[in-house]
Amino acid sequence: TAYEIRPRDWSSDVCSSDLQCLSENDVKTYVSHDHDEVVELHLPYEFKPLWKPTDTYEYKHAIRYIKNRGISGYDIIRYKIGYCETGPYGGRIIVPSYDNEGKLNYFVARSYHDTNMKYKNPPVSKNVVVFEEQINWNEAIVLCEGVFDAISVRRNAIPMLGKFLPKKLEVKLLENQVKDVYILLDEIGRAH
Repeated sequence: TAYEIRPRDWSSDVCSSDLQCLSENDVKTYVSHDHDEVVELHLPYEFKPLWKPTDTYEYKHAIRYIKNRGISGYDIIRYKIGYCETGPYGGRIIVPSYDNEGKLNYFVARSYHDTNMKYKNPPVSKNVVVFEEQINWNEAIVLCEGVFDAISVRRNAIPMLGKFLPKKLEVKLLENQVKDVYILLDEIGRAH
């Protein structure tokens, strides 16, 4: 498919008070001639890797939050977890997701401070296969709701970013003829 590169019209983006849009430097939009939108996402400009210790107040809070979630130093490196001290994602852990080609396809931004708005994710579609670069499609797959759940499973786990199966993930499961799929939902997810 041939793609035409068009500048994104930021004035038409819908941003509520709970969601601040990324800047033009964070997201580039590519529109195919068959009108399927493909988005190239970038990590926030202020992203700092958690595997590079600093002596800042924000780093100490971010690393404490990660450790309290049971995430190890190995997990931080494996999942390329970072944080932002300032900017639209300031005070948040950033957990990036990469597709099977190593391209960023999503990231989760979770506050490590006590706030009403725990998550502030990018204004792009959640119809992605999160952690795809880490998945072995020839083994059993574990589906769970969030990225921290998947990291804690430690083996071939895919977060659905909610309680519903994204279409792209459904297609991948069928294409790869995955024989064993386990679904782990939290209490709220099981109630629906």
